[in-house]
Amino acid sequence: MPEVDAEAVGLLEERHIAWHDLADLQLRLGRHRQALPGLRARAAAEPGCEQAAAQLMYALLMTGRPFEAFRVFRALRRWLTAELGLEPGPDVHDLLRCVLTGTLPRGPGPGGGTWVTTPHARRARNLELFQAAEGSS
Repeated sequence: MPEVDAEAVGLLEERHIAWHDLADLQLRLGRHRQALPGLRARAAAEPGCEQAAAQLMYALLMTGRPFEAFRVFRALRRWLTAELGLEPGPDVHDLLRCVLTGTLPRGPGPGGGTWVTTPHARRARNLELFQAAEGSS
């Protein structure tokens, strides 16, 4: 049944990507407050996911909750260092800088950057390359 397991893993990854796409869309549309419950749930379910933490931090900053955004950063950093011996990436540190300086982040809205989708897009591209390599062998 290894092919069933592989299919299940692929479907879970696609679901994960779709969920982050939906969150990105909500943030791009300025629905920060409405996105918060789902973002909190996702960050709690995936404590080491930088994408989930970055999206939650962004929404919290955009709704005037920098202290909560700082707590999200601290929880992510604690998990990454304890479990993997890693520090959060530059996108999350950019958000931390906004927390510490009291500035609003550049973000996924009109005229903003695309940092929120960068890690996810990289994962999606890696998945495409892996699937292409599997199909050619």
